[in-house]
Amino acid sequence: MRSLTRIALTTITALAAFVLASGVVGNGHETASAATGGVSIKNFRFSPATITIKVGEQVRWINDEDTVPHTATAEKTGFGSKTLRSGDSYLTEPFTAEGSYPYFCVIHPGMRGVVNVGAATGSPSAPLAALAPAPISVRLQGAQEVPAVTTVANGTFTATPGANSLTWAAQVYGTGFTAAHIHSGAAGTNGPVVAFLFGPDSAGQNQLNLSGTITEANLVGPMAGKWADFSRALASGQLYANFHTIANPGGEVRAQITSVPGAPSTGTSADSPARSTSWLAVLAAVLVVTGGGLVAGARLKARA
Repeated sequence: MRSLTRIALTTITALAAFVLASGVVGNGHETASAATGGVSIKNFRFSPATITIKVGEQVRWINDEDTVPHTATAEKTGFGSKTLRSGDSYLTEPFTAEGSYPYFCVIHPGMRGVVNVGAATGSPSAPLAALAPAPISVRLQGAQEVPAVTTVANGTFTATPGANSLTWAAQVYGTGFTAAHIHSGAAGTNGPVVAFLFGPDSAGQNQLNLSGTITEANLVGPMAGKWADFSRALASGQLYANFHTIANPGGEVRAQITSVPGAPSTGTSADSPARSTSWLAVLAAVLVVTGGGLVAGARLKARA
């Protein structure tokens, strides 16, 4: 019995050590590789405001504010995070070219920083090239209409934000589509039209395959001539694409244009590394407690 207890305890101890080494260190943040630079967002500042890395390396932003959301968005076409709430993080893809990459917070434009990218060791200098922008892909559904619409119509809407433009594409399946717009408004609410996508077409069309680019000149309604307002609304999930039909003139399918949750992006936006690895800490604690219980049980039996 003592031999079995010792074996079990040894196994549990080894498992606990492995779990801890796998992802929980220090304050619970995941271990950053040597090729990752870190920027903290706190007190309405990027810290450090200027970070220097090499070609092939990445940058991770972590929002350490208690309640205030932020973004890390390149001034020119390039990297861009979703809205980072308290504890959220964003990791770029590896930078592929030397240069200076200014960025800012779309929600608080006064917050600015710079990523300086130098040549990788042993590699020749490369010309300045922008990173690919971050596309947002969302599903068009009748259930997102207000009030909800029961329909077989469906589709996808993809938006790729740039510094001064929004490139978009839509594939929509259904019948009798008469118009499509981008509206201002949060999920669960209806709002005014701020940009036209398609129509009007009183005859109605089926199975739309559309694409286009929106600039400040295309904005209408309350956002006419206000690209900064449009960008802020996009970053905070306050815009939606709405497709209207003959049967449902108020809208048959719609989608909130947001990368939360699950939209692909340049790099990765994720919850706090501490949260994402907390289950490992819990598992390790359970293993340690289990091992302690085995030892205590064995001692009690020995005394009996």
